[in-house]
Amino acid sequence: MLKNIAAESRLTAANPFITTRVFLSACLLLSSLLLITTLSSISFAAQTAQVDGKVNEVRVVKATGYGTVTGSGIVEARNMAIADALRKAVEQSVGAVVSSETMVESYQVLKESVYTRSEGFVRSYEVLNELQGENIYTVTLSAVVESGAIMDDLDRAGVAYARAGRPRVLFMLSETSPGSTLPEYWWAGKKEERHVTGSESALREVFLESGFTVVDSTLPDGDTEYGLNISNGGLSSIAARLNAELVIKGSTVVTLGPKTPGSPLELYMVEISASAVRADTAEVLALSKARAMLKHVSPELGPQIAIKQAVDELSEELIFQITTRWAEPGTVLLRLRGVADYADAVDLKWLLKRRIAGISAVYQKGFDDGVAYFELQSALSADSVAAEISRLLSLSYRVTGTTANTIDLIAVQSSE
Repeated sequence: MLKNIAAESRLTAANPFITTRVFLSACLLLSSLLLITTLSSISFAAQTAQVDGKVNEVRVVKATGYGTVTGSGIVEARNMAIADALRKAVEQSVGAVVSSETMVESYQVLKESVYTRSEGFVRSYEVLNELQGENIYTVTLSAVVESGAIMDDLDRAGVAYARAGRPRVLFMLSETSPGSTLPEYWWAGKKEERHVTGSESALREVFLESGFTVVDSTLPDGDTEYGLNISNGGLSSIAARLNAELVIKGSTVVTLGPKTPGSPLELYMVEISASAVRADTAEVLALSKARAMLKHVSPELGPQIAIKQAVDELSEELIFQITTRWAEPGTVLLRLRGVADYADAVDLKWLLKRRIAGISAVYQKGFDDGVAYFELQSALSADSVAAEISRLLSLSYRVTGTTANTIDLIAVQSSE
């Protein structure tokens, strides 16, 4: 039976003698089970649930806590053990979404923003086992932890940036104002047409507050003219010139709704959509849409406030998806130049699969005029794969360049 934290505390405080007697009896029955039960902490699959009308991710976690039996008695020791177990359950939930390196680097932030408020992230728990030793009281429980709420706090504390692997972010949001049919955007070819929109500025601000590095969106005068619907090649070209690894591309449309007769208020309606793509491979990592409606008397402030409301909703989902997927092992694109014939490309495919641990699959995507293209499914980053190629296959291949998700190789010509 799951217990509410507050109700559990009230029961213990109101009936200390009854509770103690029940606990001691239960300990005799459970002691034999403890001989064959491992008390290690185990995290179970994440689930989703409604919390205050909002879909929130929860995680069922098993954890064991300890309390010291002192002059305060068994009840106090048991409460200490439960609090310790709940804190460990929350720490496990953090570990499921944050790398061990980030946990070490951000320990003080995590301690202040999450660990000291563990009970606030636990919706309910069930005591599975408890045992009183001579000086130690042990409790093993299963806790329902609101991991979505934890991630929100990590984002607000700036840990999201570290959790995502520190990508450099470029924003490209066009915006159409009320009464206009032509959107504004900063990557327009002519200098006088380049404008950083209000929605882009608002989104940049949210990402900066979450600790991300935001790239300045300034193209040199006379640069290549890009249209609104920029191609993947053009997007990658701009990102490379501005040294960006992740691009947030989207559009905002602000329109006027029906006006109440005699009212000075205008109804401003905002629709915003955006996607986050890797700059080097154009892989889509995140998609999000948001809407907002606001009545306001000012034609200057009204749209700005409505845009900010939509951006706040949009950014929450974008950051969640980005920080979840950016650092995940995934696809590495490899380009091999200087290949004499098709058989040489097949040789590399064979070597990659058999010589480099962590590569689960290699797909040959093309062969044209001495250049072969491969897609690798890898648990390693592109840099790590490149390092392994240099270490194990250096007699046949030389690494000429890498990005976060791509590798360029050249075949080493035989001296025979």
